[in-house]
Amino acid sequence: MKRVWILHPFLLAVFPVVFTFSMNMRQFPMSEMARPAAVTLGWTLAGWAALGLALRNARKAAIIASLFLVLFFSYGHVASLVPKASFSVGRLTVGTSNLLLAVLIFAFFTCSYAAVATKSDLAGLTKVLNFAALCLAAIPAAHIAIYETSPAARLAREERATQNEGPFTPAEVSASRPHIFYIILDGYARADNLKEIYGYDNSEFIDYLKGKGFYVAQRARTNYSHTFLSLASSLNMQYLDGLAAAVGQAYQKSDAAERRIAHSMVRTFLRERGYRFATFETGWQSSKIADSDLFLRAVKERSEFERGVMGTTPAASDADKSGDDRRRILYPLQKMPELAQSKEALFVFAHIIAPHPPYVFGRDGRPADISRYYAMASGNHLVQKNGITRAESMRRYVDQVIFLNSKMKETVDRIFANSSVPPIIVIQGDHGPGCFLHHSRLEDSYLQDRMSILNAYYLPGGADDLYDSVTPVNTFRVILNRYFGTRYRLLPDRNYYSAIEAPYKFIDVTDEIGSAADKARYEMLKGMDYFPG
Repeated sequence: MKRVWILHPFLLAVFPVVFTFSMNMRQFPMSEMARPAAVTLGWTLAGWAALGLALRNARKAAIIASLFLVLFFSYGHVASLVPKASFSVGRLTVGTSNLLLAVLIFAFFTCSYAAVATKSDLAGLTKVLNFAALCLAAIPAAHIAIYETSPAARLAREERATQNEGPFTPAEVSASRPHIFYIILDGYARADNLKEIYGYDNSEFIDYLKGKGFYVAQRARTNYSHTFLSLASSLNMQYLDGLAAAVGQAYQKSDAAERRIAHSMVRTFLRERGYRFATFETGWQSSKIADSDLFLRAVKERSEFERGVMGTTPAASDADKSGDDRRRILYPLQKMPELAQSKEALFVFAHIIAPHPPYVFGRDGRPADISRYYAMASGNHLVQKNGITRAESMRRYVDQVIFLNSKMKETVDRIFANSSVPPIIVIQGDHGPGCFLHHSRLEDSYLQDRMSILNAYYLPGGADDLYDSVTPVNTFRVILNRYFGTRYRLLPDRNYYSAIEAPYKFIDVTDEIGSAADKARYEMLKGMDYFPG
């Protein structure tokens, strides 16, 4: 009898990893697949071997293992299609997700019993499952292979290979050299927009900053509508036209900009002058800089990619995900004042993903009472029929602003109290909110809301070289000129929108922001629960 190889459980074990990567290739390097693939393969092999010994039948054990993998990894996808509801049975509250899980468990044990009880040798079914699993895994694998052999991907690998800074060898640093805190509050709106669009008066927080000596730019805007572009620009003190020309406007992955975030001109400049670079785990690949001199995280946690793989399984509850986000947001706010006590000069880069979704805080700091976890979805990816209404998104955004303000005041007070030399502090939005942003269509976006940001500077000695419309591209040109004797000229303050499908195809919207056409789009959108189309 010809041997029938058992392949299907192992192909199904790696499929969720390969599929997740194929859907997010522009965000992650291929190396991200190694650990989750090894884990899923290891557990599958162990489970299959144990079942095989118990049943004395490798084919039956493989079918049960494959059944478990299919149900385990499809749970979240099926749950997203089931309306959220709950009902009471006595004192027990049962939700539709609980019922779905019970149905899947019942299906697993019923089908497993049938596999164990059958008298068939299951050779034919094993062949069918092998072929089906191979086809299933081959589709995303082919997608990845096509992309990885593209000219853009080859350019990215070559560029990444040249970015090796070597060992850290600090120079002599004056004892009077200030720490530099660059704090990005993701999606933080400018005060006038918060009041006019969201109905929230943020003057108490702005007055607090001014009272501490901060210069708050009243007409500040971001240079780019996406975080990874905004940070790549501000940390390199330049616009990204050269990057767009290098990778091409058709290039979709964010890795080209991410390398400029991790190994920026500002980092290199300060490193050469004895500064150590401190960053935090953000939970987001684009701003995770693990090779920092000090890479700080609250607890050991899975990468963003690993969380994406496991996020559709029963092993990851909404409460767990929200709790992880709350800890990740609070940790840098608690840790930065401790860093202010360091005797070594530090450049601290803290990207805090708030008040941007996910909405995990109420205005009092308690967990948000939202019915579902939406990860980092924003704009039309969140304000849609399978998400939440625009009004709910706006309300929950304001809740997070209010809570974040209270924590920021505590953090800033403690940084000042712990600093032996007055620090340099920049508190900046990378872009504005996303409640009126369509990630793919400029014609369905209110630019005034997305492009206007909080932009506040504490510069020891005064802020004479700042101005009301300063944008992030000039932030470190001002700082390095003032404190390090450079002579960078300030660049024109321009603003660019790009669709998420073509992030490097920049559209100059400087003169469009707040125009009559832009306001007309706002009037259209504010009357809609969801984005058109």
